[in-house]
Amino acid sequence: MKTCSKCKIEKHRSAFTKDRQRPDGLYSYCRACRSLYVKTDPARARDRARYPSRGSALRASLRKKYKDNPEKYRIRAAEYRTEHSAKHREASLAWQRTNKGRANARNAAYKASKKFAVPSWLSREQKIQIAWFYTIAKELQWLSEERLEVDHIIPLRGKDVSGLHVPWNLQVIPKSLNCAKRNRLVG
Repeated sequence: MKTCSKCKIEKHRSAFTKDRQRPDGLYSYCRACRSLYVKTDPARARDRARYPSRGSALRASLRKKYKDNPEKYRIRAAEYRTEHSAKHREASLAWQRTNKGRANARNAAYKASKKFAVPSWLSREQKIQIAWFYTIAKELQWLSEERLEVDHIIPLRGKDVSGLHVPWNLQVIPKSLNCAKRNRLVG
C-alpha cells in the first residue's frame, strides 16, 4: 500500500505508475491524479498549442532519413552492438531469466526448424561432415580473438529463401559476422 501525495488516499501499489528514479520504484501521484495533472498542466497545454504535430513530424523525418540511407543506420547499429556486446548479452540473459517460458518456446522453435531442415536422404558421411564443422569451430577458437560459429550460408528460416542443414550450406565465421548477417542471404 502507498499513499498518493496529491489526493492523500492510501491505494494499492498497482494504482501507481513506475518511476525508476524513486526509491520505491513508483511515481508519487496515483494514476488518476497524474492523469488529471497532465491534462490540466498549463505548461503542457502551452506546448501542445505551440507544437501540435511535433511528434509525428519528427517521426516522419526520422523515417525518411532511414529510408534514404538504410545502410548507414545498419552499420551504426552493428557498431553499437559490438561496442556494447556485454551490456546486450546481460540484458538478453536477464530477459531470458524473467521470461523463461517464452525463451524456451523460442529455443524449441529454432531446434524444431533445424530438425526439419535436415533432409532424410543425408548419408552417414555427410552427417559426420556436419559434426566436423562444429568441431572445427571449437578447435580453431584459439586462432581467433572472438568466438567462432557455424553459419548457414542460406539461412534455415530466411525471409525470401530457406536452406537446409547440409554440409555444403555450412561455413565457420566469427560471431560478429554471423550476428550481422542475421537471417539474410548475403553475397
